[in-house]
Amino acid sequence: MGATRTYVETGGGTQPGDPAKAAAAVVKALDAEETPLRLALGGDSIDTILGHLEQVRGDLPRGRRWAGTRSWTAADKRSWAVVPLERNDCPRRVWCS
Repeated sequence: MGATRTYVETGGGTQPGDPAKAAAAVVKALDAEETPLRLALGGDSIDTILGHLEQVRGDLPRGRRWAGTRSWTAADKRSWAVVPLERNDCPRRVWCS
């Protein structure tokens, strides 16, 4: 998490691209008949998001054996904890009861 935190704290205003074009794209998306829930901006954004989704699709079946089949109650939700898991320098978060 240190690298991500540093990037977020120090990267303001140094991102590539044109902020005016990004703002115009956001306005167009908001004015569209079907506004997207997520708006990917930038040349590599779609490929980056699709890569992440593929990674998630791969992770979900591997975690199925720990997920179990039980239904969660309101009491269970109050006792959840977030546990960071580290793999390949990428922080992960999982819900544990």
